[in-house]
Amino acid sequence: MATDFDGVYGTFPASADLSAFFLCGVTLNASGELIAPTAGGQIIGVLQTKPSVAGQSGTVMLVGPISRGKAGATPAAIGQSVKVTVAGAFILAAATDKAVGILVEAGANNEECAVMLLPHIAV
Repeated sequence: MATDFDGVYGTFPASADLSAFFLCGVTLNASGELIAPTAGGQIIGVLQTKPSVAGQSGTVMLVGPISRGKAGATPAAIGQSVKVTVAGAFILAAATDKAVGILVEAGANNEECAVMLLPHIAV
């Protein structure tokens, strides 16, 4: 597993139990609470903790060279752009998708991978 590098972190209240989203991409709702992303949607970063009830704080790596993540069912190869699923997992991004990072260490479905976060890029 690649080493995590220092990044910029933020803490936000969870909108619900997000413990299953550990190491997954997340975003915010209109109330500023952490929620699951839409498939192929934008994320604010990768959830680094496991908030288990609404209102509990969750720590998110917002920007950073590399974050651990969870690989999805359509894994990307190292160096390829990735997007998120509705479960927040990282999968291969197509040319028409909104990429959120670049894979720097691959993982099989539901295994850890490493992603260089670039949450504001397009493929």
